[in-house]
Amino acid sequence: MYQLERFEQHESLKEDFQKWFDDTSANWMNPWPSCNAISTYRNNQQFNRSFANFLLSTSFQDLLKKAASKQLGYKVSFAKTKFHSWLNVYENNFFQEPHDHLNPNDDEPPPDVCFSYFFEVPDEPLFFFLKGDKQHYINEENGTVAFFDATQYHGVDMNPEDQPRKTVSGNLWIVKNND
Repeated sequence: MYQLERFEQHESLKEDFQKWFDDTSANWMNPWPSCNAISTYRNNQQFNRSFANFLLSTSFQDLLKKAASKQLGYKVSFAKTKFHSWLNVYENNFFQEPHDHLNPNDDEPPPDVCFSYFFEVPDEPLFFFLKGDKQHYINEENGTVAFFDATQYHGVDMNPEDQPRKTVSGNLWIVKNND
C-alpha cells in the first residue's frame, strides 16, 4: 500500500527547503476546485521545475532512489527520469479530498512512484490512505516521507491547528537500469 521512510537530513536542510515555501514567485493557488489548500501544483511550471532540480541536487535524491528501488524491486537510475514536484500548505481548516495521481487527460503513463514529504506537520495524524471504504491514517512526523503507487487514493483531513501544515509532493517516472 505505502512505505514510510525517514529523511535523515530533514533538520540540516530545513532552512534550504523553507526558502522555497517563502518564495514569492511560487504563485500559490488552490490546485483544483474541491481542494481547500494552497499549492504550486498546476499554476507555476517553471517554479516547480526549479524546485524539482533543487530536490535532486540534495540528499533527498538518495532517499528517492532508495525508496523507488525498494518499491519497484530493481535498482533505479535517474539518468532518464521524469520528475514532477510541488509544494502544498494547509492552513487552519484546510484539507484535501481523497484523490490518486492518475491523470486521465494525459497521454503519458502513470507515475512509477509518488510521494508526500511531511515538511512541517501538526502533532495529530491528518494524512490518510483509503483501503476500501476505510481511511487508514499514518503517524506522519516532520521529516517523514510516504511513498505510494499512483493508483492509491489518499487525502488530508482538515487541519485543526493554527500552525500551517507544509508538504512536498511529487511523481517519478523511472527508466529501468540496464546495468
